[in-house]
Amino acid sequence: DENSNLIGNIQMPMPVTTVGRTTEIQPFGYKLLNNPKTSTLACILAAAGLSNNLAALKALSSVGINKGHMKLHQESQKSLQTHFLQDK
Repeated sequence: DENSNLIGNIQMPMPVTTVGRTTEIQPFGYKLLNNPKTSTLACILAAAGLSNNLAALKALSSVGINKGHMKLHQESQKSLQTHFLQDK
């Protein structure tokens, strides 16, 4: 925005419920969140999804992912060169 704040928006078309088998089988996360209502749980899930997306955008726009990817690429190239040089 005009104040240099990053503003995100996410739409996740998925059903969310706080009643049923999932909360009975794996109750730890649900209890950890203090047994939220369905609408609150949906907001929490959306916030988690949005924060993951923003973290990925930050990593893509910084040297983090690029530097790591290039390191893997260099290691792969070295491995290929070593393999082909040994065969000849």
